[in-house]
Amino acid sequence: MCDLTIIKQNGIRYIDSREIAIWLEKPHGNIMRYIEGYIKSMQRINKSKFGVLDYFFESSYEDTKGVTRPCYLISEQGCGLIANRLRGVKSVLFTVAYTSKFKESKGDECSESEALSVLPVYSAKQVAAILGIYSMYGNPHYQAVGYILYYLIRISKEHKKHEEISKIFYGLYFNKKMRYSKHDINALKDWVKKNNYPCEIEGCGKTYSVIYRNRLV
Repeated sequence: MCDLTIIKQNGIRYIDSREIAIWLEKPHGNIMRYIEGYIKSMQRINKSKFGVLDYFFESSYEDTKGVTRPCYLISEQGCGLIANRLRGVKSVLFTVAYTSKFKESKGDECSESEALSVLPVYSAKQVAAILGIYSMYGNPHYQAVGYILYYLIRISKEHKKHEEISKIFYGLYFNKKMRYSKHDINALKDWVKKNNYPCEIEGCGKTYSVIYRNRLV
């Protein structure tokens, strides 16, 4: 039995039909036939009443030979329909496995949402403007600021949790959506002063030229 993985698509959580086939120790073709049968029944009974996407989302994958083959992403409700086709202990174990996985996923999202609510509210561009760090063209240099802050966050144990949360929600340091706290701004102030207001910031294979409009940061 494999560990089930939650995939989020269009705001709905699903599990790949291939994983379910492995978990149930059944050929993937059998699971596909179950699903296609359910979809036909839904469409035949009442097209407006039953939303297929609430249960199954048609997808595809490439096999080891590079051939594209169909599969389905299956929601919690869809997993329930598949569980109904099983008998005895297998049905009980699968129900426990998929409901636990979906519950765990929802709990993780709540934790992430709580973390997001306390994340800092300054973008790298705003930080650059606050500290007077500009490009040679007169714009707040968010790339240079973003690199420095990312570097500081990475090496600072104090920022470890913030780094992990930031990566979850916003990705790499050069992303304009990255957000920073006042603590980060103070860390950047100290770094700039300690390094004597460097006019060139080197990082990630690039050199960022900056000017300081206010040396008293």
